[in-house]
Amino acid sequence: MQSRPGKGTTIKHYALNNQEDNRYFTNAHVTERAVREIYIRGFRIAIEESQPLSIMTSYNLLNGEHTADSYDLIQAAARDEWGFKGVVMTDWYTSVDMPMLTGEFKPAYPISASTGCIAAGNDMQMPGDQKNVDDIVKAVKTGEEIDGYRITLADLQFNAANVIRTAIAIGATKD
Repeated sequence: MQSRPGKGTTIKHYALNNQEDNRYFTNAHVTERAVREIYIRGFRIAIEESQPLSIMTSYNLLNGEHTADSYDLIQAAARDEWGFKGVVMTDWYTSVDMPMLTGEFKPAYPISASTGCIAAGNDMQMPGDQKNVDDIVKAVKTGEEIDGYRITLADLQFNAANVIRTAIAIGATKD
């Protein structure tokens, strides 16, 4: 797919999304060795061999942390170790209260932190909402820790640069 000008793929759901049913309510407790040797090996191969356009994180938690907030998965493994150059995005409503989870149906864990997504190197939060914007702006302006994460303007610039670089690479900026 990447060989076609202006086209690219998104590999998902990164990582340990081992079930479709009830996927908003899982917290995989797995050793780092098992994660690396079994669960993210296919992602590594896909990134190293084909350099996909983007990666979509999963809804689940890994050892108590949302995959969308995982610096170890996104920045350390995908970008630093495997050389991923594209955009990392959340699955829809990962960092936003999901409209389908209202009423008696409540998630087992809190939603992903918008500041955690930024700190981990997650470039886009899908679809995003005003609370995401407010939390991110407040965290950058005040230097305060919001929802357990401290972020800077440089973190946001890093995320924006990844989006812009990817858009340029696929020709999205041409007239």
